[in-house]
Amino acid sequence: LSWIIIRTVLIIGICFLILYPLVVKTTTAFMEEQDMYDLTVTHIPKHVTLYNFAVAFELMDYLKSFTNSFMLSLLTSLLQLASCTLVAYGFARYNFPGKNILFSLVILVLVVPPQTLSIPIFINFRYFNPLNFFTGAKGGVNLLDTLWPYALMSSTCMGLKNGLYIYIIRQVFRGMPKELEESAFVDGAGHFKIFYQIMLPGAVPIMITTFLFSFVWQ
Repeated sequence: LSWIIIRTVLIIGICFLILYPLVVKTTTAFMEEQDMYDLTVTHIPKHVTLYNFAVAFELMDYLKSFTNSFMLSLLTSLLQLASCTLVAYGFARYNFPGKNILFSLVILVLVVPPQTLSIPIFINFRYFNPLNFFTGAKGGVNLLDTLWPYALMSSTCMGLKNGLYIYIIRQVFRGMPKELEESAFVDGAGHFKIFYQIMLPGAVPIMITTFLFSFVWQ
């Protein structure tokens, strides 16, 4: 009985910490300006209004902002999911020279603060030229204020949190029985068919989780 009471108190406390800021923001959104400076008003407004929502909707150009944010997050998440799934499958089911070193670098990316990469990434896409690395060419194309930086980085496993996605998908592929692949090889299936028809369906739950993580973080 004592444990039930303790658990209930802990759950209520955690729920309060999570819900209290949401309740405050919600009630504040319905307050008129005079309620904001009225010390007698705490959470329940004296003058309820929807004017705040109308002003925010207009000033933010909300429909356009929402559409841009949704399309950006959707595009980035789909590309991250596709690229990270392929890379994770390669790390999990194939052996190749330098595999452990490359995977160690993937894990190392998780501890690199994004702030340290922001300036190099900004410069790279401000003067984008794929030949810069090989020829030292100057100039380039300005890709800022476009979707191309997100698309290029996501499709090459260099996007936000890609190291984490590769790791968790790899662990799922590693846990799948090797006999599945061997049976498929005996039946004449190739590498791509095994990946697409046998291994990929078993990883659907973790792929959905990865997609949701990516979408929320974007």
